[in-house]
Amino acid sequence: MFSGCRNIKHIDLSNLNTKYVINMKRMFNECKNVEYINLTSFDTKNVIDMSYMFNKCYNLKYLNLLNFNIKNVRNKTLMFGDCKNLLQIDLSSFITKKEEDASEMFKSPKRQNTYGLNKNKTKDNKLKDIYKIIFVGESGIGAKTTLINILTGNKFIENTCATGCCSYSELKIKLQNNKEITLNLLDTIGQEKFRSLTKLFMIDLDCIVIGYDITKKYTYEEAKEYWYQMARENNLCDLVYFIGNKIDLHKMRKVDRDEAIKFANHENIKLFEISCKYNTGINEFLEDLVYNLTNEGKLK
Repeated sequence: MFSGCRNIKHIDLSNLNTKYVINMKRMFNECKNVEYINLTSFDTKNVIDMSYMFNKCYNLKYLNLLNFNIKNVRNKTLMFGDCKNLLQIDLSSFITKKEEDASEMFKSPKRQNTYGLNKNKTKDNKLKDIYKIIFVGESGIGAKTTLINILTGNKFIENTCATGCCSYSELKIKLQNNKEITLNLLDTIGQEKFRSLTKLFMIDLDCIVIGYDITKKYTYEEAKEYWYQMARENNLCDLVYFIGNKIDLHKMRKVDRDEAIKFANHENIKLFEISCKYNTGINEFLEDLVYNLTNEGKLK
């Protein structure tokens, strides 16, 4: 339908009625310059093939799939293949099957070290300007959206809705040597059915922040058994943080701190316990993060 239309930049097909269409294979394939696609309430309930649908949309930055239904789709091979520059994808009310059913949509993300040099340096051995950090973990832990909001200067909100989209926030930081760097903080969806979709953003990472709620043991177990294992098995990046939130609720603690420290030391990962509600431990986490990313001194 739009395959190979290399000069299109914006596509809006919201509420388009395609109920008699069964094949959307390569629909936007190789639309290399498209930056925005809106498929809100796009009628796809009879479609059975979406393979390569957004494949090689190299410059695609914003993708709205609100109320997008792929429950009956049989072939999703590389549906989002090579969408390397996505900044935001709205998956609110995205309808799919079980989590493992989505894994075929993406290429296996592989860590790239272009020059075989220090990952924090450019080709000419200068400090990088931009770092990509992804925040993952179960829904409702307060160590992803809430933590990112606080890091970027917003106030703590007691009750927030579950995140319905993956999106970036920018945090500019000045070091003591007057060098300014930018942290691209990527917020992800914690719901289990969207886990495979999160993999779409796990490319060229500088750090993975895996959050959990110290009052809910299962969030810690999932942090270890799913999120950390996925990061390790796919060799996504070397720098990994475990962030235990809600230490203000210490009387309700279900995750033993000593156990978490032992695991972190064994796996050579960083561990911080914080309270987003009272802004406890967050500055220490940020300073440690910047130091480990840049190998430079403290923040200015």
